[in-house]
Amino acid sequence: MYAAAPAASLEAPSLPTLPETLMRVRHLLPLLLSPVLAPLLAVAGTTVTAASASATTTALDGTVLYHLGDDVYATNGTSTRRLTTDGSTPAADGTGSTSYLYPSESDDGTVVVVARNQDKVNASDGQHYLRGFLWILNAYGHVVRKINPPQYAYNGGTTCGMPNNAPQGIANAHVSPDGKHIAYTISELIEVWGLYGCYVDTAYRTTVVNIDGSNPVPVDDGSGTATMNESLDAGQWAGSSTLLVDRGDFGSVEVYRASLPDLSGTAWFGPSSYIDTAYMQPALRNGTLATIGLSESASTNVIRTWSSSGYGSDPTYRCEHASPISSSDGLYDPSLSPDGSHATFEDTDSGGGITKSGQGVYVLDTQTCAATLLVEGADDAFWSPAPIDPPADTSAPTVSLTAPTAAATVATSTVVRWQGSDTGTGMASYQLQASTGGAWANLGAAAGPSSMSATVTGLTPGATTCFRVVATDGAANTATSGARCTAVPLDDRSLATSRGWRRTSGSGYFLGTATRTTTRGATLSHGTVRLDRVGVVATTCPTCGTVGVYVGGRLVGRISLVSSGTHNRVVKLLPSFTTRTATVSVRVLTSGRLLAVDGLVASQA
Repeated sequence: MYAAAPAASLEAPSLPTLPETLMRVRHLLPLLLSPVLAPLLAVAGTTVTAASASATTTALDGTVLYHLGDDVYATNGTSTRRLTTDGSTPAADGTGSTSYLYPSESDDGTVVVVARNQDKVNASDGQHYLRGFLWILNAYGHVVRKINPPQYAYNGGTTCGMPNNAPQGIANAHVSPDGKHIAYTISELIEVWGLYGCYVDTAYRTTVVNIDGSNPVPVDDGSGTATMNESLDAGQWAGSSTLLVDRGDFGSVEVYRASLPDLSGTAWFGPSSYIDTAYMQPALRNGTLATIGLSESASTNVIRTWSSSGYGSDPTYRCEHASPISSSDGLYDPSLSPDGSHATFEDTDSGGGITKSGQGVYVLDTQTCAATLLVEGADDAFWSPAPIDPPADTSAPTVSLTAPTAAATVATSTVVRWQGSDTGTGMASYQLQASTGGAWANLGAAAGPSSMSATVTGLTPGATTCFRVVATDGAANTATSGARCTAVPLDDRSLATSRGWRRTSGSGYFLGTATRTTTRGATLSHGTVRLDRVGVVATTCPTCGTVGVYVGGRLVGRISLVSSGTHNRVVKLLPSFTTRTATVSVRVLTSGRLLAVDGLVASQA
């Protein structure tokens, strides 16, 4: 939070300049200006020539990601890959975005983007705010998972009629070089009453989560209490265990170094050495530091580069670059090449948009600060050493079913589970399929790579349903699991009875009915069916008897229904045999002992 000047001051200090004010609200403006839509994410992976969107075809070392329009692209200077395709497409599940923003990529090609969701309205005062989600993609643009990270509560209320304490969603996100962690920043409008009256300011809260969204840990500014108003805005990772954070107020911004695992930080250099906003949005690679700040000579937004020999001393100034388009333009989001010799940055107008010719993403020589336009109209640039084209992957994924495990079930639903892996591009999707003796058919839409189970309802009594899963990896290679089958028994009411049987009903029986007898030789029978396994659903008890099961008039096995306690709806199956088509009957082999048969299992796998 920005602090007002002390009341005891005899001479009021000058007001903050417009460029300086805009620097601190840079991440907030696009959120306030963006339309309210919620899209779904889709896979693109298409490649186009760089000339269609870029002002230069100079080959780059690694890949630069950027946001253009509503989607995210990757370029190596000579070709461009579109990673998302459906920015501004409404999402039925509410986890889409008005735009895919703030892309970043690990050294091995794991991509993280922010998806801006529909706006939310606070019931107490009607104020709007936007909610964001993190999407994890592989280098082909396939969605690995989506994360809904902690985003802090809305505090509500106003002091002098301006929006107050209004969360504005995720302001940026950066994946660590090893692809194991994500640092993201939540921005919040705060109302300030100070020496110059009432104005709206912006505060930032930075949190780090594991790549799967688990273990959210707020970055601590050293106060010992993590609060929303600590104004910690995530810069980029200076290594897989060190995060650079810009921490500051009007008149001073310092680079703050936070290290895993506790994410407590220490100042690297700050207001004790410099008194201007020279150290915002820090990026560090291979001994080169890039920052955004105001020039020493004028209130002009510039990108600066520095030589850094480590965290023990302040870096050495090299050069700075100001916008050649307009002094009121904003320079944002520096990101360094793998060797630190060049940086990308964004040159946009003070409102956070592209309104003048030549605004977009630039490449900067970090020794001379000479800049060349890379992609006109783009922003949110991020430079990764990962290649734009992932390595060729011709190996198929592996996939196998782990459930259902029961050959028969007395339920009309079952859970299907599977597991899969891919050593190349990673898994893209799983398609569950089913068959009841005919062709395989898809059950619903394909599931994402993090889905490992599905509940299937509507199983039909007397039918055997088989399941399998088709796995697809990021390079469109496929693999099909082996099948697992489960049968739902025929109800006892579908069986013909000889003399001696009595029909009964009760909630404890399969489908609410059973057929009972104590007569030796009494039979239940069914017409011709195709089967490879047979059994009964029956009650077991201490005084129950034994039945014989006949297929095509031949005894295939005896089933004892004796047990220490009484249990209904017990499935008793005989071993599998060669598939055949024949009649099936159940005959009582004991006399004077209770037999309560619930149903007949005739597996047709």
